Amino acid sequence: MKLNKRIIESIQQVTDAAGLYHHLQKAFELEHSTIPPYLTALFSLKPDTNREIAQLLHKIVVQEMLHMTIVCNILNAIGGHPKIGNPRFMPDYPGHLPMGIGGPDFIVGIEGFSKELLKNTFMVIEEPEEPIPPSRLMVAPEDEYRTIGEFYEALKTKIRELPESIFSIGGTKNQVLTWLRPDQLFPITSADT
Repeated sequence: MKLNKRIIESIQQVTDAAGLYHHLQKAFELEHSTIPPYLTALFSLKPDTNREIAQLLHKIVVQEMLHMTIVCNILNAIGGHPKIGNPRFMPDYPGHLPMGIGGPDFIVGIEGFSKELLKNTFMVIEEPEEPIPPSRLMVAPEDEYRTIGEFYEALKTKIRELPESIFSIGGTKNQVLTWLRPDQLFPITSADT
């Protein structure tokens, strides 16, 4: 999935925990916006058919929920608060993903599972950090765009660059810690966690 390189550059310019709030909120919104399309595709499958696809979609939904929760926990740990009650938070379907991810022509809808949905939406969302070389694809020049993986890597790098004291601001009080295994969802108390 492609996103504008300026977003990565903006993260690199952050100098304190508060500077990360906006970027973590956008990460939260991104994870949240991908759950309904996957969940709708999962629920569109007839019970006891397509079990492999259903299991894969279920796993993806749980992973997106985990990613969303971890982002919120990081935001809470460094003194921010996920903005859920804001009317602008709720995604519109069909519509664009947060931060213009995928470009102006990439529209995500809510629809039943199909090969077209898999190819044109899910495979675009889940594009790896090291995609097929641009010489083999019809895509915009690599220097204009970055991947979601690079977005998260920039957040991770910036969190490690900031003083460890950023984690003493919010603590664990508002973190969600109970609905997954402790090796997947644990208190965020440092850059390492």
